[in-house]
Amino acid sequence: AEYLYEKLKNDSDFETFNKPEISAVIFRYVNSSSDLNILNKNIRHALMHMCGIFIGETETDGKTTLKTTLLNPRTEKKDLDELVCKIKEFAKKNV
Repeated sequence: AEYLYEKLKNDSDFETFNKPEISAVIFRYVNSSSDLNILNKNIRHALMHMCGIFIGETETDGKTTLKTTLLNPRTEKKDLDELVCKIKEFAKKNV
């Protein structure tokens, strides 16, 4: 979780909301002129239906945010890198 958090925190395309204590990272994509709440909902939907990637959605400070809970010990850094790439890809397509 720490790896993903640091990656997102240092990327201006994202806003992070928590420093993970165990496994949860809460964030959202922000580099868009679109309604960010709708965009992040759509990103989550696209990840699930087009890639089979399941992440959560929650509300933080009145903003729609995405949430990963990293519990699988087989998750590697490359998997998280791919997740970030897919999020950016869908955001740029304004899914």
